[in-house]
Amino acid sequence: MMISRRFALLSIVATGAIPALADDNFAHDLYFQSNVGSFKALGNIDDPMGGTLTLTFRGTLLVSRAKPGTQITVSGSIRKEKEVPKYGKTVYFGQGTIKIVGKFDAIQFFGKDVSGEFHGKGFFRFYGEFDKDLNTGSYWFTPGGKKSDWGTGGMGVPIPYNMNIRAPQVEVKKAPQVEVRKAPPKGKG
Repeated sequence: MMISRRFALLSIVATGAIPALADDNFAHDLYFQSNVGSFKALGNIDDPMGGTLTLTFRGTLLVSRAKPGTQITVSGSIRKEKEVPKYGKTVYFGQGTIKIVGKFDAIQFFGKDVSGEFHGKGFFRFYGEFDKDLNTGSYWFTPGGKKSDWGTGGMGVPIPYNMNIRAPQVEVKKAPQVEVRKAPPKGKG
């Protein structure tokens, strides 16, 4: 039986034997900040999101189906606003810091002055809102690293993130100046 070159290359890629695709090129950490905005962090039923999420904020946070053994600690004026055990949902509200260590299906946030970091595995969908300075928020993968904007249309960020993927470069060009002439008065021209 003859093995094709394509099949051999596919086998090498699938087993991770190519150094360019090694785990070192993936970011397992995410840092983010926004003056006003929302996000949803999620896994899936077969593979829940997991790791350590630390948030400082003013607003509302919904934790969906935290798995047994997950630890949630709060400080400041954050309080457990509502718990619905039937659906595995818990809502926190206030201002301060919350730390979640473990596994959960999803977390949703809406509020102000959020800064956070996540170390683990999951998917974030950021929705920025313009603040008074027209900023929407930012996220990055290493402390002090290059920041990317949240945007306003739902920016999806998987963790681990493949650092070999480059975001498209967008160039904003200023429109050319247009001379506006007054129309001559009616009947004269």
